[in-house]
Amino acid sequence: MQHDSVFETYGGVQYYLNDFLNFLSDSHGEDSLQVMLAYRDPKFKLNSRPYKIEPIKLAGGFLRKVENRFSPKFFLKSLQFLKKEKHAVIMASHISLAPMAALLSKLTGTPFVVIAYGIEVWGGFYPQDKWALKKADGIISISHWTKSILEKQGFDPKKISIVHPCLSQEIISKKRRPVSQSVTSSSNKTLKLLTVSRLDASEQYKGHDHVLLALALLRKSDPNLSFSYTIQGDGNDSQRLQQKVHELHLQNWVTFIPGVTDRTELEESYLSHDVFIMPSRFGYWDHKWRGEGFGIVYVEAGFFGMPSIAYRCGGVMDIIKHEQNGLLVEPDNIEALADTIRVLANDKPQILKLGDTAHQMALKNFIPSQIKLELQKALQFNLRSF
Repeated sequence: MQHDSVFETYGGVQYYLNDFLNFLSDSHGEDSLQVMLAYRDPKFKLNSRPYKIEPIKLAGGFLRKVENRFSPKFFLKSLQFLKKEKHAVIMASHISLAPMAALLSKLTGTPFVVIAYGIEVWGGFYPQDKWALKKADGIISISHWTKSILEKQGFDPKKISIVHPCLSQEIISKKRRPVSQSVTSSSNKTLKLLTVSRLDASEQYKGHDHVLLALALLRKSDPNLSFSYTIQGDGNDSQRLQQKVHELHLQNWVTFIPGVTDRTELEESYLSHDVFIMPSRFGYWDHKWRGEGFGIVYVEAGFFGMPSIAYRCGGVMDIIKHEQNGLLVEPDNIEALADTIRVLANDKPQILKLGDTAHQMALKNFIPSQIKLELQKALQFNLRSF
């Protein structure tokens, strides 16, 4: 199983994989796992983790994309481990690794499982990836949304299990906001909105533009409505978004702040705002699928007592229940998005009620102990011998 360096970054997928492996280590012992971790960066440093890791340096240059899918060195080292010591299952941490896992499975008689997140399995498969996913003994999906799309494409629903991402123990150890003076105070009538995400040009589906357009509508229709909007994150789309803020004359209401390297550092942001808003879109455009496979930020915001505003699509549907822990809006409806913001701006008690439920639902559904149960069920369901 490849841990993270196919992506050469550290984000939601990598946090998910790290939790996943930590749970397996807790359940089966650290000696039961062998992680094959590819890397390219000459400054790569292997952090200590409670499971065995074999680092394998990949080539760069024109071989980069080829080796992301099939590295002879990676394959032979994995085969060596499987022949030397019997393992119960091979886990491919990304669809691009599924063909290699399928071949290793064929050569060693070891069943294999593939982890499915979102856009990479929603459509437009490479033929070898789709073939390998069909051959997999099990598929672990991070959301019911992704599972439903796989089912529509003809994948066997009996092979697909759900294992959601979870809140980190470090975040759970934090305190949620008290019964929020910031929301209920009559002296503070400003609705404070927050979005946390990478500001990457390839991830414009996350909906920053739609929030800005909705706020521009509100400035015209409700000039006395008091709000502020904080965009937290870094990336190559930041300059374009800042330019859009100026074009819409929102510079007095919108603030950009840097992203963080440790998710626990987001506590201050969550506690100092009222509502989390990220209306991520779902669909196929510009020759690529777009959307949220899950969206751990909605869960984190909920833990700190923040309700969310989101579009009614994507993996967020596993998290946000309309009028319980947030509000869902029909996708691409800017006027409805503006109306939803207006409703909460004029109903601070509703924010408090939704936020309280958001906290309870985050603790009920997305804490490590609950996700460990999902993982155990998935492995027992797909691989009776594990």
